[in-house]
Amino acid sequence: MVLTMTIQFRSETLFSRFQNPADEGHARRKLQVRFDPLLGTSSRIAEGVKLQTRSKAALDPFRAPDANCPFCVDRIGEVTPRIAAEITQAGRMRVGETVLFPNLVPYSKHGAVAVFTTRHWLDLLEFKPALIADNLNACLDYIELSPIFGDGLMGQAAANLA
Repeated sequence: MVLTMTIQFRSETLFSRFQNPADEGHARRKLQVRFDPLLGTSSRIAEGVKLQTRSKAALDPFRAPDANCPFCVDRIGEVTPRIAAEITQAGRMRVGETVLFPNLVPYSKHGAVAVFTTRHWLDLLEFKPALIADNLNACLDYIELSPIFGDGLMGQAAANLA
């Protein structure tokens, strides 16, 4: 007796919406969520993502101060997008040193970036409990506000720590 089973792969296309930092208009970014029926996992395919190498030397250009860094204190308010007014009038959320704003390359419908500190670079041991708590609190504040903008589904939290 041979058993057969049909496997169906499922994907969903989502769009994130935010105010564009360049022209004050609204921008939309597309992402695709793909679901694996065998493992029960999902993956996200985002526009404009380039993965970095893992060698230690690959981080050297990021450690040095950079006048073009969008996350540095002098530029973050000028070049990062603002949260849609339907979610908050503040544009960007701040808790301690953390600044949270929409991700230009979102991984979810309400994707956001939460910058930990005003310093350009932190080594791993410089991530102190207070910085981490402020960052998590900013993320929680954003999650609490986000359902008024859409479906209220906030199923994933992710952090990229270089």
